[in-house]
Amino acid sequence: MQYRFGKAVIDDWDAMSFVFINNNAPIDVATRRRIREHAATGKNVGRRHLNRGRRKLAQPSTIEARAPAGEDVLEEVHIGSGPIDTFSLPPYSLPVARSTPRLRRHVHNTFITFQKYASMPGLEYVVDLEALRAPSIWTQLVFTDEAYFHCTIAISILATNRVAPVPEDIPDALGHVAKAIHLLNSRLSKGTDDAVSDQNIATIVSMAKYEFAAGHSREGHIHLDGLHRMVQLRGGIAAMTRKDATFTQKIFRVDFDWALFLGTATRYAVDDVLLNSQDIIGPTEHGEEDMESHVPAPLLGQLKPELRSLLIDTAQFGRMITATASRSNKIRIDTLHCHLMLLGYRLIQVCPLSRPLLDNRIDKAMHAGMIMFIMTFLGIGGRVIENPFLPQLVIAVLHDFGGGHRFDGRVLDEALLWVLLMANAAKLMGPSDEDWFMPSLQHLSARLGLEAWEDAAPVVSKFPWVASLHDGPACSLWQRLLRTS
Repeated sequence: MQYRFGKAVIDDWDAMSFVFINNNAPIDVATRRRIREHAATGKNVGRRHLNRGRRKLAQPSTIEARAPAGEDVLEEVHIGSGPIDTFSLPPYSLPVARSTPRLRRHVHNTFITFQKYASMPGLEYVVDLEALRAPSIWTQLVFTDEAYFHCTIAISILATNRVAPVPEDIPDALGHVAKAIHLLNSRLSKGTDDAVSDQNIATIVSMAKYEFAAGHSREGHIHLDGLHRMVQLRGGIAAMTRKDATFTQKIFRVDFDWALFLGTATRYAVDDVLLNSQDIIGPTEHGEEDMESHVPAPLLGQLKPELRSLLIDTAQFGRMITATASRSNKIRIDTLHCHLMLLGYRLIQVCPLSRPLLDNRIDKAMHAGMIMFIMTFLGIGGRVIENPFLPQLVIAVLHDFGGGHRFDGRVLDEALLWVLLMANAAKLMGPSDEDWFMPSLQHLSARLGLEAWEDAAPVVSKFPWVASLHDGPACSLWQRLLRTS
């Protein structure tokens, strides 16, 4: 005979004992404890006790987020591979993987940060940012691809930390990258034709950008190798560019960034970048009159042909930017980016930063100066990415020119002054460099007879220079120079 007591099955009455409680007498603490223990005995018969750790593992893996007090519950929609909350931030509608309010804050910061960085301090009246609002695969993937979404959040956390007074938690960024890698590996393991899809290539580009921002050389090199193989499987970068030039522009940028950081050659050629470029300054032949109209002719005569052409094109690019600032029509940001990539690829093709291929000291100086000029346009929110090679190159250039103490002719002194001011604009000089940087600048300015910044501005404008971008840092440096002299 079986009897059901709660959820336990009792084969016989003897399985339970009866305890009688006198309700007419006061119930003390000990009696009340006995009542609870007796009731629990029947309730828990046949159950296994789980410790706290096992109870946590037994909980469902999906935990619905609850909005904090005073926060509206976000509408749940389905985009991509899982449930996503819609977070409205004009002019964007953002997807947020369903989780904690912390993640929603990260997404909010992502778009605020990217909008702020895209403003390009010093070029507000030069660059037309409307192209950023046009639909592109890079913005669409944030809405539709979960792996790319997580990479974007991780990059945003690192980028925000460069300028935020209170940095975000780095483990948050690592968590998003780990999720992106897991999702990407799941796709690649299927071995289908979709393995080299635009979504997967874009995710690897984003991972390479994250590792670049974090300064992880080994991981970045792995992503670049994988990206290059995937591009080859798609028929090569030229075929991809003909299909969608906007898509490959990001590939060229991450390749260029890593080539500068590692001091290596780029994985793609100048001709590949030219396919991505329209109506921009390219490698052209220049006559003597044209050369003299851009940069000092005595300097050009001492440069190797490739650098001579590059110096003219870079100076012409700077003058184009300066002229645009005085007109109503602006340069599209994607067109500006094409200019910079082509000039940058040509400079690295002449000499990667880690390879001593230039023997002429003037070639070295102008090559380093032009790369620093390009870098001042490619920073994050006005902050240039650190480079381990350029500070040493500037020191080597100064050493070749006698530390600024030896007179090499006015034209070469002016060129060296321009190199030092470019190093300052690229924010390559730290507090430890003050001992040699400022004395060299003092000797040069004294020998050239330059007292105020207004005297020096016409001198450096003979070289690649954009007043709206470079005058501010140079003027601040000159004021420091006057205070220390």
